[in-house]
Amino acid sequence: MNIHFAHNSIFIEKFIHNQERFIPESNNFYYIKEDSNLNYNVSTAVVSRRNVCLYFSIKTLIKNLKVNQEDRLYFHFFSIENQKLCLKFSKNISYWLFWGGEVYGLPYIKNDIFLPITLNFKKIGEKQTFKNVINQSLGLLIRCKLNVGLPKAVKHINYFCHFVHEEFDRLKEILPLYKAVYLDWNYLVFESELGPSNGSKNLTLLGQSATLSNNHLDVLSMYRNELENEQVIIPLSYPINEKYVEEIENFMIEKKLNHQILKEKIPFSDYNKILNNVKFAIFGFKRNQGTGNIIQLLISGALVFLHHDNPFYNYLKSIGVDVYQLNEFKNRLTLEVDIDKNKMTMNKIFGPEALKIKYNRLLN
Repeated sequence: MNIHFAHNSIFIEKFIHNQERFIPESNNFYYIKEDSNLNYNVSTAVVSRRNVCLYFSIKTLIKNLKVNQEDRLYFHFFSIENQKLCLKFSKNISYWLFWGGEVYGLPYIKNDIFLPITLNFKKIGEKQTFKNVINQSLGLLIRCKLNVGLPKAVKHINYFCHFVHEEFDRLKEILPLYKAVYLDWNYLVFESELGPSNGSKNLTLLGQSATLSNNHLDVLSMYRNELENEQVIIPLSYPINEKYVEEIENFMIEKKLNHQILKEKIPFSDYNKILNNVKFAIFGFKRNQGTGNIIQLLISGALVFLHHDNPFYNYLKSIGVDVYQLNEFKNRLTLEVDIDKNKMTMNKIFGPEALKIKYNRLLN
């Protein structure tokens, strides 16, 4: 039996859907909603499945869970709760389906993910108001738990599952992944879900969320002149970060830049239409983030600009994809992209046939 432990996320819903298509038997899922910071809503359709259980307490789950010696354990996002489960059932074969958020920001892992202006904004925003003191204390408590538990738990991981090998190489230098073997894996959607380009491309996309790691303020500062003649779309609907959104909006208004900020979530199909109208896409994050958006943009023919420290940039270059460094945006009008090559490469690695092989390799 394959036993999956996850927090409520759209990625897991897609995973369950695809698992049922490819490997319909021998998979049970346990959703954990305790003190995780993944604040998505579990859909009724998912929870109503016969092989899905929802728990609000890790203690209750551990008490009720029956694990046989031959069962394989899959940890989707290596949270505090999943670390406890890994330690409890350390003799079982275990898989860490890596997301990134479980390690970014830990004190013993180098995470200089903020560019200077964003870092300064972050520091100013952390002034000692009562509310911030409480929030910082809670965040510190969670990080302390992760700090203690993660190195102990990863010793028992047998497979590290991700599609960028560089992430595994980086973590092996810091964490005791003694037994772990790298396994090529991704959650990313089928090409058929990405949608074709409609041929009309007149938008410039900046970032993919309101997380500070997008480094919007630095990118805007660097390229405000180049953006004067562009129609800029900035998705900022999640997570809720009103001060940050206000700072970005004020910059755009002050510099009189033509822009639209997406403050509310919109239907997936409508968001796809926006992405398919994007000519230039600028992502300032230095970590692996927004890969689904990036892949769709590459398939639809957009020129994508990534920070050179982003492991996904290095990965895309290594497989021959036409993608550019952030500092090349100033030359955007002279750059070209081979749409057919990018689409063929993305389909080969992330398309339906590739995904089917990866599911079978992961779960069989």
